[in-house]
Amino acid sequence: MKKLFIILTALSFMFVACDKDKKDTPNDENTPHEQTQSDDENLNEYDTQGNNGDDTNVPQNAKYDWEEINLYCSEAGINISSSELDNDDPYAFGPYGVHNLFDNDLTKCWAEGVSGSGIGEYFIFGIEEGVTKLRIANGYHKSKSLYENNNRVKKFKATIYVGIENYFKMTELYCFYNSVKYDQEFTISLPDEMKTHEVMFPVDWEELIAFREAVIEDYMGDYSDPTKGEITVWFLLKLEIADIYKGKKHDDTCVSDVWVEY
Repeated sequence: MKKLFIILTALSFMFVACDKDKKDTPNDENTPHEQTQSDDENLNEYDTQGNNGDDTNVPQNAKYDWEEINLYCSEAGINISSSELDNDDPYAFGPYGVHNLFDNDLTKCWAEGVSGSGIGEYFIFGIEEGVTKLRIANGYHKSKSLYENNNRVKKFKATIYVGIENYFKMTELYCFYNSVKYDQEFTISLPDEMKTHEVMFPVDWEELIAFREAVIEDYMGDYSDPTKGEITVWFLLKLEIADIYKGKKHDDTCVSDVWVEY
């Protein structure tokens, strides 16, 4: 009887180990794929588009169209993604979360978490003035097979916002930015090669800085007392998946890392 117990115990550990190994690739056939940020019942608490009905500190008499963008605040900076694979908890960093884009570790990746190829999914992160280049490790770089088996980005649509932090709505995890979109958008095209791609940042910084100053003036002009305190302002870069290279096995689009150069 004792030998039988030992055998059963050993078998149980083997099953647990095998199940753990199956999580190595995004969108394994046995991996739940329906859990995305937009499906969570707590949507209002972390909606990246700010559709929570609370316009606290948003200018009411402004000439620009303002929108609220909510971002994670962490050691990786300020960032957010529209969805991610295998994470139904908005208060935890999942295995394929947006934080993996900024950790200088090519064995980890962000993988979008909606059904289909992820066209229209995006991530947003904060940048400072003077960026000259982006470096993008496109696809899942943990191995050659993972790179080929999962989707890669063929084209990004890039959008820049000027975001002003709303101190009244900060939480331990989230920062809230009242934001205005810069009119000029651009496309980033990436070759299908498993390497880090260098992309020139096609922005006239003098024009963008002038736009930032106009946005700040518009924001502060809404207050009867514009000297109420300093404000924190970031440029927010949104990279939206516009086209993909199809993976051989899985339909999840992955990006391993993103860096900026000044």
